[in-house]
Amino acid sequence: MLNYHSEFQFHKGIKVKNRISLAPMTNLQSNLDGTVNQQEIHWLTLRAQGGFGLIITCCSHVSKQGQGWDNEFAIYDDKFIPGLTELACSLKKQGSINIVQLFHAGSRSPSKVTGAQPLSASEFILDVPNFEKPRAMNLNDIKNVINDFANAAERAYKSGFDGIEIHGANGYLITQFLSKQTNFRNDEYGGSFENRARFLRDIIYSCQKKVPRSFLIGVRINPEGTFGEKGLDLDENLQLAKWLIEDGIDFIDFSELNLFQPVKKYPEKNICSISYFREQIKDFPIIVTGGIKTPDDAKRAIDLGATFINLGSIAIGNSDWPLQSLNYDYKPIMPPYSESYLKQRSDISKNFFEVLKKLAIFNLVKNDN
Repeated sequence: MLNYHSEFQFHKGIKVKNRISLAPMTNLQSNLDGTVNQQEIHWLTLRAQGGFGLIITCCSHVSKQGQGWDNEFAIYDDKFIPGLTELACSLKKQGSINIVQLFHAGSRSPSKVTGAQPLSASEFILDVPNFEKPRAMNLNDIKNVINDFANAAERAYKSGFDGIEIHGANGYLITQFLSKQTNFRNDEYGGSFENRARFLRDIIYSCQKKVPRSFLIGVRINPEGTFGEKGLDLDENLQLAKWLIEDGIDFIDFSELNLFQPVKKYPEKNICSISYFREQIKDFPIIVTGGIKTPDDAKRAIDLGATFINLGSIAIGNSDWPLQSLNYDYKPIMPPYSESYLKQRSDISKNFFEVLKKLAIFNLVKNDN
């Protein structure tokens, strides 16, 4: 049996039946009011049935002002607990360990969605379509958002989830504090990298106070800029990982497009990020994303030092990839998927189908012609 099918136990005692994780994916399958609907429950439950040991939901905004787009499920109020509870119960029946991803979009929270000017670490302008200049958060704003994350963590626990993943990657609010491109503060949350990392670390401390010690808390980071983010440094993020481990988190999730490519900072080393981090972070759980589609890819990722493999695009068209990959000759249906194949799947809503068509960078959909 391939080693990514082996059981894993977190130091808190929570056991995962294999090392295969469902990556968090934006799918717009929730209701406009932020409640989880049956389409989202069906989508995730089908993958739990398909053998994924770890399920990470799509991002859920912890503040109304932190919402990034319509049809995104929310966790900023107790009114969302019933729907979250139904989701958690449905997944748990399938034997998976289940994680809610918490985030605040920061400058990427459009006013047409939230009704308010976006917030961020600083005031800045980026040359991207439809960009709205954010308002720099004052210390009271920072305190409020930290509390929002902590309260959301408590709601996730009360809803029956096994843990949370704090989204500190991909250009959202926490990244905007970490990055020198978007953080120009001169107080305790800006300047040195230690100060720029303080916002994330304060969020972790506050979340830990709201949930039992057995509740998993992980963080998603970019080892380097993944989607064009600037102001992020490989070695700073390695230091960040060390701080987070000292702070008592349970796992780190790497967000990358291709985990196998060499790091940009040291091309002469010809070393990928997971191996670079593993040299200094020996046994800590790391989840990797980016370019894993076949069983051979999964084995390679584990051999490079991954603890869990995150399946994203390949899980869209292959909901039972973990179970099927027990067969040595398994060949999953590969993206890009035909429009007819996606439309015939009961778990791909109309909204999700439109999302997949728009994400041209991932090349996920092809015409039937």
